[in-house]
Amino acid sequence: MFGKPSQPKAPWSVRVLTPDFLVEGSFSESDKTSWRSFFSVSSNSDTWPQGILRLSSARMQSSSGRLPVPADILPSWVVSQYGSIIAIIPNDETSIQYVAEANVRNTVMAADLYVGPYLIRGNLLNVNENIDYLNSCFSVLVKDAQIDCLLPGSSLKSLQAPYAIVRTLLMQGIVFRG
Repeated sequence: MFGKPSQPKAPWSVRVLTPDFLVEGSFSESDKTSWRSFFSVSSNSDTWPQGILRLSSARMQSSSGRLPVPADILPSWVVSQYGSIIAIIPNDETSIQYVAEANVRNTVMAADLYVGPYLIRGNLLNVNENIDYLNSCFSVLVKDAQIDCLLPGSSLKSLQAPYAIVRTLLMQGIVFRG
């Protein structure tokens, strides 16, 4: 029950949120990149994650509703760990369980995160109550996330997710609620 979670056995359903798009697709263990780094919270700049994530059977949605997207399912969509990622969102039972087990946190803080054009509301899971810890984080874990694109006319409103691994590189601020 404790220890490092095992590698995925079957394709996972995953969503990747970028400043302009929400991309949903499948991730498979046959992709030999360093996939674990996309699904774990990193807190030390010496061990920041590396690699790429390949999604198959990907569907793109414009978060603003204004950018054109392919109508077809894309055979492959690739994003770099250092690309413009807002959040990685596990989207099936297996990926949700992996994220929960791989990112054990002791402190829960209700928070609103302003990241790129999004407001991400939920419970920020942290290792302790010291928010200075966030200064060294590459990503943070938000439980019970609700994601809204703040751009006028956006079609992405009230996206619900049990977990969202939110990158801090585009974070503009956090409001702690209570």
